Amino acid sequence: MFTLLSTLILATSAQAAPNFTIDEVITRFSVDLAKQCDFEPEDIANRLKDASVYTVETKGENKATYQIFELACSHGAYNFNSVYYVGSEYSGLELVQFVEPVLSEKGYKVTGYSTANYLTNAGFEPKTGILGFFAKGRGIADCFNAGSYKFEAGRFVLKTYEVDGECDGKVKPRKIVNLK
Repeated sequence: MFTLLSTLILATSAQAAPNFTIDEVITRFSVDLAKQCDFEPEDIANRLKDASVYTVETKGENKATYQIFELACSHGAYNFNSVYYVGSEYSGLELVQFVEPVLSEKGYKVTGYSTANYLTNAGFEPKTGILGFFAKGRGIADCFNAGSYKFEAGRFVLKTYEVDGECDGKVKPRKIVNLK
């Protein structure tokens, strides 16, 4: 009896590798964000065919395999926005919501936290699980917000966040969040 129960527990706790297709992600994107990202319905497939797809395996007690999809959302003169989906056998395909601090109008005091559907000038490194971003306030990047998230246990966790809120020709970032 114990052997059968142990086998069942092990079999149900191990997750199979997800196998979502880019077409499935595009379908979800069309429903979730196409209007926000300023895409015409007939243009979505063409603009998203170059999406990045990563397979990441988490370690530890809750070992699992995930797919991470990075999709272009919108772009301007010096910034581009990307959205991310995480797929797993357990939770399906989910749009990532990124937590970010809300700052006071004057100064750099955190007054709360909010979420965003996209990151600006972002890039994911699957070997380290780090997703970094750098949103320029203007082209010369003397004012910006930047930071990083770590992919842990199937989600992106905010680790660093810094801001330079003064467009004064000098780069003077202030650390708002600095977690290990």
